[in-house]
Formats: sequence, C-alpha cells, structure tokens
Amino acid sequence: MRKEPIVFLVFAAFIGWKSSEMLGDTTRAPRDRAKQKEYINAYLPDVDLALADTSRDATFERDLFAPPSPTSPLPALPVRLPPLEPLTALAPPTGWGPAPAHYGKLLRQPVMPANASEEPGLFAIGAADDVEAGEEEAAEVLDLEELPDDPDARAARIAGFKKQFDWIYLNSFRFGRILNEDRYTLDVASGPEIDFLELDPATGAPRFGASVKYGPDRYDEFGLVDSPLTTIEVGFAKFGDPLLETRMDAALAFAERCLLLRNETPRALEVAAELFRRAEAVNTQDSPRPRLGLARTMELGFQLDQAFEVYQDLLTSGHESNPSVHARLGSLYATLRMDGMARTSFETALKIARTDWEARLRFGEFLSSLGLHDQALEHLREAVLREPKAPEDKPWRVEIRLANAGALLAAGRVDEAFDAFATAVSADQANEVGRRAEAEAGQLSAARLSKKPAAKEFLAAAGTEAADGSFDVLLAQGLLAMDQGRWEESAQALALAVNSDPFRAHEALRALSRLAEITGNPEDAATFASDALSANPSDPWTLFQLGRLAERDGDEGQARNAYRAALDLELDFAPALERMGALLHDAGEHEAAERYYDRAVSIEPDAAAVWSRRGWNALSLDQLDLARTSFDEARRLQPTLESARAGLAWWNYASGETEEAITLFGEIVDDRRAVGEEDRVVRYAEATAAAIKDNDAKEVFRDRFDRTNGRVGNGWTLDQGFGPLADLVEGHVEIQGNQDRGGRTRVFRSLPPDRFIAFSAEITVGPEAKGTRVGLFISSERLRSGGASEVQSEITISRSRDGDLQVRVLKAVTDEEAVQRTVNGPVWPIGEPINVAIERTGDDLDSAFTVYVDGEPVAAGLESDRLTASRTPVNFGVFVEGETGRRADVSFDNVRVVRRK
Repeated sequence: MRKEPIVFLVFAAFIGWKSSEMLGDTTRAPRDRAKQKEYINAYLPDVDLALADTSRDATFERDLFAPPSPTSPLPALPVRLPPLEPLTALAPPTGWGPAPAHYGKLLRQPVMPANASEEPGLFAIGAADDVEAGEEEAAEVLDLEELPDDPDARAARIAGFKKQFDWIYLNSFRFGRILNEDRYTLDVASGPEIDFLELDPATGAPRFGASVKYGPDRYDEFGLVDSPLTTIEVGFAKFGDPLLETRMDAALAFAERCLLLRNETPRALEVAAELFRRAEAVNTQDSPRPRLGLARTMELGFQLDQAFEVYQDLLTSGHESNPSVHARLGSLYATLRMDGMARTSFETALKIARTDWEARLRFGEFLSSLGLHDQALEHLREAVLREPKAPEDKPWRVEIRLANAGALLAAGRVDEAFDAFATAVSADQANEVGRRAEAEAGQLSAARLSKKPAAKEFLAAAGTEAADGSFDVLLAQGLLAMDQGRWEESAQALALAVNSDPFRAHEALRALSRLAEITGNPEDAATFASDALSANPSDPWTLFQLGRLAERDGDEGQARNAYRAALDLELDFAPALERMGALLHDAGEHEAAERYYDRAVSIEPDAAAVWSRRGWNALSLDQLDLARTSFDEARRLQPTLESARAGLAWWNYASGETEEAITLFGEIVDDRRAVGEEDRVVRYAEATAAAIKDNDAKEVFRDRFDRTNGRVGNGWTLDQGFGPLADLVEGHVEIQGNQDRGGRTRVFRSLPPDRFIAFSAEITVGPEAKGTRVGLFISSERLRSGGASEVQSEITISRSRDGDLQVRVLKAVTDEEAVQRTVNGPVWPIGEPINVAIERTGDDLDSAFTVYVDGEPVAAGLESDRLTASRTPVNFGVFVEGETGRRADVSFDNVRVVRRK
C-alpha cells in the first residue's frame, strides 16, 4: 500500500477525534485543569488620545478657498433688541374664578390699564374720616322721632335697626332687648306680656334704668332681631324633645339649613347636631340620613375622628351598599388629604350606583379640588342631570348647580359658567336656602370674563350695592368697581371682604395689592401682596404679583424666586413662564430662556408677543431656523407686531442678507412716519439700519508678523533716528538698543483721518528695559523744510519708566497743558504681553478717542480737532522714548487696525 493514503487516513482520523471532542457531550465532568487566572484589573486604552485636540480648532476669518488677505470684514453686530411689547399683568381672580392654568387666557391686562389713575393716599382714608362719619350717623339716629321724611329712607333706616335690636311698636318703634325667657317661642297672636329693655340705638346703652313690661293692650306688634341666630333659635324651638316621628323630615331639613349658617354663628352646628341626634332616636326605618347629617356636622366642627367613627358605624350596620355613605366618607378622606383612599371611596360609590347624584357631586368636588376640572365636569354634569326634585332637596339642587358652575369657570369655560350660575340663582330665587347672593356673585365673576352679549348686559345692570355682607359678594363687587374705575368703592368693598372671612382674606388682599398698584400706591401694593402671601403661601397669583413688583423695584433675584415658586405650584402658569424667560434672556442665559419660552407658547400658542421674544432669544443663540419660525408665527398671529417685523429684518442681517435687512428696517420707518419722529420703534429702526451700514463700511487689517525675519515691511514706517532699532524677529517686532542721543523710536502706519477707527497691539516690555517710556500714539504731523516731521497734535497711552499708566493729549504745538497725566487701570507688567488700544468714538462731526489697557477703558472723551478734522493723514503705532543712555527692550505683535473701506 502506498504511504500517501495511509498519511491521509491518519490525518482524517485525527481531525475527527478533535471534532468529536469539541462537539461532544458538554455535561460530562471536565478534566482537571490548572486554576484559571483571576483578572484584578485590565489595561484600558486612553480614548482621549484618539480624539481631536480641541485647542487646535481653527477659526477661519475668511472663506476657506478665498486668497489670503490681511483684511477682513468686521464681525456682524451683536443682536440689538427693539422696543419689545411689554409683558402683561393679571387682573385679580375672584372667589369663583379660573384655575391658575387659565390665568393667562382670561386675566391678562396691561400693567397700567387705560383707566388707571393716581390716587395717592387711597388706603390712608381712615380713621379720622371713619370716626367723623360714625359720629354723624350716631347723631342721625340719636332721636328716633327724627327719622327721615322720605318713606324709602325711613323704611331702610328701620330695617337697619331691626337687624341689630329686638323691637316693639307702641305709637312708634322702640328698639332694645326682649328679656322673656321664652323669647324664641313668643307669638303675637297669643298676646304675651313683653319684658322689654329699651336701648339707645346710637350707643347701645339702656334708655331707662330697668326693663318695662308691656301687656298686649299697650303694643301693636313686636319682633326679635333679624339675625341668623334668631332664625336658628326660633326654628329649633319648634321641634320638641323627644322629636315626633312625623316631624323627622322637617327636622332634618332644618338641620341641613343650619349647616349653611355655620359661619354666621357657632350655635348653628350645635342645633344641627342636636336635631340629627333627635331624628336618629325616632329613626324607625333605619334611614342613614340622620347619621350622615351628624357626621357632616362633626366634620364641619373639626371633630374628624368622631365623624369617621359614624361613617364606619354606618358601613358595619347594613349600609355598606348605600352610595351616599361611601361618597361622604370619600369627602372626609379628601379633607384629611388622603387622596388615594378618597378616590377609592368615590369609585366604590359609583360601582354601587353610577347614577347616584350625591356620589357624582362629591367625586366632582374632589376632582375639582385637585385641579382636575375637566374630569370633575364629567361627574358634575351627571349630577345636574340627576339632581333631586323634591321640595325639601332644594339646598342640594343649589349646591349641585353651584359646584358645576364653579368647575366650568375654573376650567376656563366662562360663557357656559355664566349660564350655569344663572340656573343656580334661579334655584334659590327667594333665597330660601340662603345662597342666592353667592350664586349672583359667581354669575358676576363669570360675566366679567365672558364675551357674551348677555354677560355685558348683566354687567351694565349690576348694582353698586352689595346684596349682603358675604365674602363672595363683597369681593365680586370690589373687583367690578375696580374694573369700572370706582377706586374708593372698590377699596371699601375689598377691605370689608378681608374682615368678612379670615380663611379667605388672601383673595381680597391680593386684589387690594393690584388696586394699590394701578392707583399709584406702590408701597401699599407690596404690603398687601406680602400680607396675602402670609395668609396663603401657596397662591400662584400672589407669587406672580410679588415677582412683578420685585421686577419693578429692580430686585431680579427676588423676582426669579417668586416666579419659580409660582411655577412649582402650577407648571402651566404661562404668564410666569414668560416673565421668567424674559429675565433669563436679559441676564444672557439664552438657553434657559428658550426652555421657558418654549413651554409658554406650547400652553398659549396665540401669544404673538411671546413668539417674538422667543425669536429674539433664538437670534442670540444663533439658531436662525428657530428665529425665523418664531417671527413668522408672531406675524401670522399679529401682522403689525413691530418687534416681529424688526426681528425678520435682523434675521436677514444675521443670514448675510444685509441689503434686505436695511430695506425691511426702512419699511418699518416709512410705515410709522405718522406716529412721529420720536417714536421709539422709528428711532430704533433708523439707528439699527445706520449701524449696519456703518459696520459694513469698515474692515479689519491684521498683522501677525508671521514673515521672514528682518525688515518689518508690509506698509509699516520706521522712525528710528539714533538709538534703538526695530526689526522683525520670530513673528514679532522688536525695538531694542540704547538711546544714543535720546528721543523716540516709532513703528507706525498712516491713514486719512476719516478712515481711522481703532488701533490695538499686544506689547511686551522686556526685562532689559531701563528708564524708557513705551506705548501707543496717534498723531497729526507736517513736514518741515528740512524733511523732518513736526507733531501738530497727538494722543498717547504709555507705560512710564516707573510703571505708571499715563495719558497725554497734545491739541496744538503750543499747547502748554499737554502733560503726562497718570490714570488708573490694570497693572502693565514686565515680561508679559498686554493689549493696548486707541479707539475713535462718535460720529465724524463730534468724535473723541478712548484708550484701553488690557481691555479696560482707562481714559475716554479725549478730544483733538486736528486728529479728526485735518486733511493730513494721521500716523498711529508704537513708540519708545527715553533719555540718553537708557535701554529699550520692547516687542509687539497681533496688530489690529479697524478702518473704513
């Protein structure tokens, strides 16, 4: 057998054996192997070594393929803001009012409305006037026989007394106090004897030493003081103890009416609780209504733990399938801020009965309290559709309609809210429930914001006198008076509202702050706003008001803090977003400002002025696409918005379309000629167009001296004389050597005076310099007959031999005042380069010079007519001078000359 097949078979067998080992059963026990290496650390390559060196990034001052040139255009002008449309203020919200997310859409108004006027001392009317008015009123009522002759005035006066005193009518009205023990059960028809203590209405003091008893033959009629307490006590006296079962429904209805009067007198909750207990004692049908009422009474009296026990007792005593029990328990959880438990209870109630009006009402009120007004309206609409129809359920009908109307207004649907409040008014037209004034206040609040003709008619017919002294009525009347420019009436109504309800005083205080602002009382405005914030630290409107007032006073930090706090409470608060964006833009924080502007226009996309501000901010960020989009949107919304028109003109300039920009600015000027030459927009457009033209007419010459060592060349003139010599060495000009005869060594250029704008250079004074002066100069010179130059006028900025910064202005050859004047400025060190510059400022007819050291102006307004009005070219450059024997060691580099083309 030949050996080639044998070799092939052996090789194939070896390959098969190795393959079977690699692909065989992996579950078999592995062979003993040496312990594997444990890697403690590993070498990782430094990726930074593969990245480009950012320090070597090139910035090209000319087009990449343009031929080299020492000159280039001036950089584009920085963004110049036009007169921007002012940001708005906010009218104070009402008790029934929109949610903060809708403030921007519904409450915007100019910082100073059209009817604003100066009313100094509006809030200092005071005590002397009030005392005098009180004395006059007391004098009027001192003698009851002197009541007004006018029947209406007489009746009004008597009605006022009846609200303060018990009364009895003999031959005339007598006012005082009925002292009968059974005073609340007295009945005129039965002719009781009246034990009456007559009081003086002016002072409240008894007219006589003791009470007088009047039999039925001596009086015609009598009555108790017309007050909520009397209403409660008289009604309570009609129900016996124990309560008759047949009177249970009437007692429950009266107890629920007492709950509505809880803020008028503390007796209301006591009577309500007692009646609910009496009703439960005769509750043979096991109705949950008495215990539900008792639990509600405990809630209103802040006995929350006892209320919770009552609800739990109801759930464990056979009423677990009653939706009202779960709904009321949910309201208690909401009061305790246990929102999760509250939602669970409301959902349980709806699972039991989806059409139950009370479950819908309570759930809607809960969602509205969380700011979820649209979700709340889904439930409140169902509650309105399924409201109870029984006569004794009138209070519930009023509450349902008010809750629905309030949620509509909070959701920003003011037209619907106006109609909904009208239905609430109609539900309590006779004020049997006692909430008609509250409903009318809500309707007035909605009317102020609505565009409906019916709402305008309602406002025109609205009275100037409050129907009662409730908080909502006083606040609504005060804000209406503010809208109509009735400042004193507004201040009085709002001041009464502050004292009417301490728990809601902040609503009236913030309104007083706005009233003080628009009537020219800034200190009072700040005080009222601070008081409002103290009363309610989580009110977005008050924080916004404080932020605006801080801006007015120049306190940017305080303004930022206030706006941030307002946005922490309501992220969709567009006016605060706009104000915050404007503050950040003014501070140069353009990226942060863009985030605020972006959020603001996403909430209120119709705010043309904000779109324009966003466009200007985008220009500062050099985001031209965003700027164009913003300006286009602003002009689409408001074609005549001048800041957006100016923005489009500037956008063209930033895009390189200079001629188009100048044309657009010219159109703005032409369109506003009728406004007058002093119009801020006209002046801005003219000045900006002129600045663009002027900037385009200039160029920059740079010389970095990156040439072959030796002669300086490139248009520089050397004036060396006998002493230090100037040479080009390693990329800079060196002036070195000893002063043989004293004098100056200069390296300079020349330009016609009308072309020179600025000259700067980086100058380094070497360590070998001894007793020499070095600096920049600009001069006007003439040739003398011998060929030497004579300086006619000159300005210098120099470092003296002692290291001081000195300026010298020579206006004429014979100027005896031309001395070296020491100025304050940066230290000019030895051995380190420092930038020194001379710049011409002003126009051709009225120009001066400013000198800079290390970028800091050290002298300004330096004037010399020969340097600006002469036809002789001006020389400018670097000079070194010193006495004989002194040594110069100076170099300069990076020369920059700005000149007209």
